[in-house]
Amino acid sequence: MNIEQAYVKSTSKEDVIRILELRLNNKLEEVGVQIDVGLPSSYDAIIAKDLKRKIAISNSSNGWISILESKEVNDYNMLLQLSKDLNTEVLALMFSDVTGAWGFAEFIEGKVAKSYFSEEDDEIEEFIANKLDEKGIDIPMYMFREVVSKKAEGWSIIKKLS
Repeated sequence: MNIEQAYVKSTSKEDVIRILELRLNNKLEEVGVQIDVGLPSSYDAIIAKDLKRKIAISNSSNGWISILESKEVNDYNMLLQLSKDLNTEVLALMFSDVTGAWGFAEFIEGKVAKSYFSEEDDEIEEFIANKLDEKGIDIPMYMFREVVSKKAEGWSIIKKLS
């Protein structure tokens, strides 16, 4: 299982959706322009040129909104933009039980404030749970297909306009 998911410190789902829709509907991005946040990125290979890109957005819970790409890859440029435009904090998490790797990047007001990546930690789920607890985030990590089934429970799906 490989999951990359982000959390935006905000209570305004509408503001988050507005910024995400702008990102989705701009022209396709050139490959190789993702910022380096200290985490491996699959963005270029998986979603940079995806014409059917979809993003799931949760309702706000405890002051945080979660966003999850359909291909379960974080768009670090988009997360940085969210942090800057909303003048807030964004937490990006990545987890791969196949490789035994996990990591996070924290964006604060449009800047990468902190990042961590490890392929050595044994208790990955515990580290992730602790990171979410530290931030007061009570939305667990999901796979996109799990979120689609929870749409009635406050998740919205936005997609690129044709």
